Amino acid sequence: MRQDDVRVVHVATAPNETIAMMWRDVLRDEGIIAMVKGGAAGYGLGHNLLNEQYIMVREDQSDTARRILDEFEDDEGLILWDAN
Repeated sequence: MRQDDVRVVHVATAPNETIAMMWRDVLRDEGIIAMVKGGAAGYGLGHNLLNEQYIMVREDQSDTARRILDEFEDDEGLILWDAN
């Protein structure tokens, strides 16, 4: 795969920015290239601390990332997986 052929996909939705940053750091510690993308209406109008955040990773690392983040899922389904 060429570097410019890398596709980025959504693997989880965090309920807020604090948790999203924690998940991103956990993934990075495991060697997964991860980023956080703000969600919800109003993103870009200011700080997005309380809005849901999307965890994005390289497609070729998405299965591993989901397995790692599975550990953070609670009984109420804190992680919202991408339907695609």
